[in-house]
Amino acid sequence: MIFKKVGVKAIIKRLEKIAKEEEVEVDAKVLEQIAINSRGGIRDAETLLQQILSLGDKKISYEEAEIFFPRSDLNLIIDFIKNLTENNKEKVIFLINKLVDEGVDLKDFNSNLIEFLRKLMLLKIDKDIEKTDYDLSQIKDKEIIALSQKIDLKNLIEMINIFIQSRKELEYAEIPQLPLELAAVQICEMAGNK
Repeated sequence: MIFKKVGVKAIIKRLEKIAKEEEVEVDAKVLEQIAINSRGGIRDAETLLQQILSLGDKKISYEEAEIFFPRSDLNLIIDFIKNLTENNKEKVIFLINKLVDEGVDLKDFNSNLIEFLRKLMLLKIDKDIEKTDYDLSQIKDKEIIALSQKIDLKNLIEMINIFIQSRKELEYAEIPQLPLELAAVQICEMAGNK
């Protein structure tokens, strides 16, 4: 049996229905974050929502639900990419090692980074994201649009390829952060040689 991935908007609708049936008011940002984290898997989204509903409150804020989400959040990814494009090797290496110190799963962070860069690429290709079905609702922020304008399409594609390669290497790395550090330094060098 092949499971088809479901779009973010469709998952949010399903989660809203479940929350309503449970008579719990869940912050819209929470539902969106669940949908993003489930990567198109409706069952994963429903399971995560049930865990959050187990808090037992009749109203669930993002602050309460945050403990259920991976630590590599959007702001961290944006900060990381900004530093990459500005050729700030010291800050990028510091950020990677901070992730390690905080116990963040580097494979998850790397996957989230690839997914975010993919969305920047789609944003560059089709600026009218309102009419597309790429699940880009969460990246309409001005800061992200500005970031997409800073990086040209060729460099975005190279960045994605480099992080895809580092994802494979993260599986077997003796020094857990080394593949991500190498990828980041390679991208910084690329940014510095424009």
